[in-house]
Amino acid sequence: MHTFGEWAGSPTTLGIAAGLGIWAASAWQPAAALAGLACSAWGVLAHRRHARHLQQVHAQHSSQRQGLQALGHELLPLWRQHLGASQGQMETAVTQLTHRFASIVDRLDQAMQASTLSSQAGTQEGVQVFQHSQTQLQAVLQALRASIDCNQQLHQQVQDLERYVQELQDMAAEVASIASQTNLLAINAAIEAAHAGEVGRGFSVLSQEVRKLAALSGATGQRMTQKVTAITQAISHTRLQAADTAAQQTASLTASQDSVEQVLTRFQGLTGQLTDAAQLLQDESRGIQTEIVQSLVQLQFQDRVSQMMGHVGDSLQQLGAQLQSAQGLDIPHLLATLESTYAMAEERLAHAAQRGQAAPPPPAHDSAVVTFF
Repeated sequence: MHTFGEWAGSPTTLGIAAGLGIWAASAWQPAAALAGLACSAWGVLAHRRHARHLQQVHAQHSSQRQGLQALGHELLPLWRQHLGASQGQMETAVTQLTHRFASIVDRLDQAMQASTLSSQAGTQEGVQVFQHSQTQLQAVLQALRASIDCNQQLHQQVQDLERYVQELQDMAAEVASIASQTNLLAINAAIEAAHAGEVGRGFSVLSQEVRKLAALSGATGQRMTQKVTAITQAISHTRLQAADTAAQQTASLTASQDSVEQVLTRFQGLTGQLTDAAQLLQDESRGIQTEIVQSLVQLQFQDRVSQMMGHVGDSLQQLGAQLQSAQGLDIPHLLATLESTYAMAEERLAHAAQRGQAAPPPPAHDSAVVTFF
């Protein structure tokens, strides 16, 4: 619609007014009347063209208004709905993922504590078993050494018996020598008694008895020699067996000691490997727990994204409300309102870059680190 001033100043109105003026001033002269009719006709035609143009402009404005109303009524709410749906899905997924990671951290913590207790108990028990086994094996080795010492003492006593037997052999040989000398002395006495005749008969009897005693002493010495020889052979055999037994026991003790030392060394190495493996498991568990905790910190991005999307959604809602009201769009007001909702530095930087302005300083309450959990 146009005002009366716009209608009065239009070319159509001016053409009709000129035609009527010429018609009135012509006093019904034919030429002037024709000119007035021509001006009036031109004014009517111009009016019709202007009316059609106004109708087209009105229709275009009406179509634009309907499109903007449809934008504010249908499209922008749809955008906001999509933004809200995506925001909700993201928050749900990230929340579930965060809970899962938190559960994994708790389970790793429990496993690490159980592993630490088990490792400490196993290490202590292994050390105790190792010490107990070492004590028992040392006792066995000491018993073997004591047995070898006893055998060595027995071997020494057998060697001493051989020396005593040798002395007995010497004594038996002396007895045999005395018997032989006594026999020779008796023979000489008998010869002298025979030379003396009747006077030396008694002495001859005495020499015969002495010869009998010398024979008996010689036989006893021979028997003593035989017995001592037999005893010497038995003692020598026993000494050789004792020496062989001592050598075998010494070799067995050496081999046993080497075996025990090897077993203890392997057992100690195995205990050390188990301790190192348990320590490595604990270190890896701590490392995994640290990585997951850092991942949980990184998952805080969803809160920042959620804030940004919420700000955009609110701005779209305000834009839709203005479009639905069929009023002019107050873009500066919308931008100012959107800027007032910013809580992060990157939002303010993006806003300033879009408008070609320098980034404003952050508020006093803003912080580069925001705690979300």
